[in-house]
Amino acid sequence: MASSGFESTMGIVDTNRSVKLDPSVQHIPLDPALRHLRPPPPRVPDDAKLFVGLSVFRDGYRCATTIFTGFTRASNPQNIIFGVVDQVYPSDQKCVDEYCILAQKEWGECRYRGQIRVDERSAYDSRGPTLARHQQQNLIRDEEFCLQLDGHSIFTNGWDQNLLQEWTGIGNEMAVMTTYIHHIHNFVADNGDNVPTKNLDMPHLCTTTRGANGLVRTVGASMIGKSKIPQLEALWGAGFSYNKCHAEKRVPVDSHTLWVFDGEEFLRASRLWTHGYDMYSPSKLGSVVYHNYTSVPARFEGIPVDQKLKDREEEMGINRFKVLMGQPFEGRVSTVELDKYSFGNVRSFKQYLEFS
Repeated sequence: MASSGFESTMGIVDTNRSVKLDPSVQHIPLDPALRHLRPPPPRVPDDAKLFVGLSVFRDGYRCATTIFTGFTRASNPQNIIFGVVDQVYPSDQKCVDEYCILAQKEWGECRYRGQIRVDERSAYDSRGPTLARHQQQNLIRDEEFCLQLDGHSIFTNGWDQNLLQEWTGIGNEMAVMTTYIHHIHNFVADNGDNVPTKNLDMPHLCTTTRGANGLVRTVGASMIGKSKIPQLEALWGAGFSYNKCHAEKRVPVDSHTLWVFDGEEFLRASRLWTHGYDMYSPSKLGSVVYHNYTSVPARFEGIPVDQKLKDREEEMGINRFKVLMGQPFEGRVSTVELDKYSFGNVRSFKQYLEFS
């Protein structure tokens, strides 16, 4: 068989094993009777708006830096909208205030303030990542594309144009580009240029384990060498997810899974997939945002809360996951709006398990 020119090799995380990949054939069904089928082609309108969602817990300055680098390093900043769920104590730095300080120094005004939507909430009321991401989705309006990041990320020059080009090249309207992005290291020059090492491998999600609550969690990223185009995958990463906003509206994050951390990403992956979405890890072209993996200033687990109430809410959230997954459970469970946050009917959960 002739070489496609897109072959790559992936080293599997926490092992000495590797596998050969060829993403040029990833859209061709294995069933000979279905080999003529392909994903729906992407639709990209002119001047498409991009919503960037950040759920932030008591981390105002790093959130502000994320937004500042997002606007200053975008090719089309006029098309960027940031939506921030800012969970703060009264004495905390607030994300948008810190952003305006940076903007004032740069431009003499708080430029792009009208393109930042903020849902400020008391950190005392925080109940974990899924509730915050649900609130984040409520800030989306009529934007075409949506990007979810952690609120301590750093953009590079031309990031918005590169992501759009990378996503469009997949050839799939239902594509979700997602991974655990690289730490910033020294990959971003002072002028915002993207300067990774020459042969930097690209992170890809393919390995899982069981968390403390028995739910599935991703081990970490495996690494693809010489990645040239996005690689189809079965898992989803919360720290970087780029897709059409119809994915956020058709597959909303479950707001009834309080305190749940392990299991969040696997459940979202399976719900996206059963609704017809396909996940891909970006190639070098789409590796334009980096993550600050240094210690966060605060964590939601540390807020003062009645322990009995927390234990009850967490038990109900974990058991809700298990109900959806068809796993046995003991204790209390919330089934409120379960149909709304269940699997799709394009593909079955059983098919997803076979695929993943």
